[in-house]
Amino acid sequence: MKRGNGHARTIGRCLAARGGRPLARCIAAGLVACAVASSADAAFVASLVARTEGRSELCGHAATLAWDASGSVTMHARAAFQHDFEDGEGTPFQSWALELGPALDGGAMYLFEQRTLGAAGLGAMRATLLEDLFARWIDPATNRVIGPHASRATISAAFQLVVWEIVHENLDTADAGVARARMTLGLGAFQADASATTASAFSEIVESLGAGGFLGSGLEVLANPVAQDQIRAVPAPAAALALLAGLGAPVRRRRG
Repeated sequence: MKRGNGHARTIGRCLAARGGRPLARCIAAGLVACAVASSADAAFVASLVARTEGRSELCGHAATLAWDASGSVTMHARAAFQHDFEDGEGTPFQSWALELGPALDGGAMYLFEQRTLGAAGLGAMRATLLEDLFARWIDPATNRVIGPHASRATISAAFQLVVWEIVHENLDTADAGVARARMTLGLGAFQADASATTASAFSEIVESLGAGGFLGSGLEVLANPVAQDQIRAVPAPAAALALLAGLGAPVRRRRG
């Protein structure tokens, strides 16, 4: 999913560093480079304030395994958390990791390019599943997972695992309904040795997808050429404009 010009790659490396004069010089040089570089993608700088709700879970990925393969994968502890960012104007926003790793550093600044799901190479089937996932499980008022406060860390971790399953599993179909039925933590290219409570929440989330029809929601990818790409709900009013333009179905937020 990584792409981008030389300017963005250089700036991305600079902004992944923390503080100090070298970072300040990189930002200044990067802004000049961005001003003269032509790009179809909007870009902005944001700092990771914290990883909030979620937990660390053991996950692995073996790209060659089919969705129903029982082959083993090497597991690593992954930060299955929601990310709380603040952009250059001080506006907070929340996102989820699109890629498995490496995890972003708290307090670090990142240059993100805003891309549609299609431009990020996710395809119609994965876009359908991701939009439905966010429509059912993310509260539009808070941009956090829906659920009791005491269970939110578990639900948040499970939500992140579902994102990774949708993005990294070899689902081998263009049909979102068929793909949903193939999603599991114990088989395939993406696997996770999750805690019992997280695995149960994962199953509940997956079972909810497409119930009564797939829902639409405005999503965008925040891409960085050298750091972990993110996915988030499109901030209003951009999301409303996208819906009015026919780029998504009317958003319904209640689970079916």
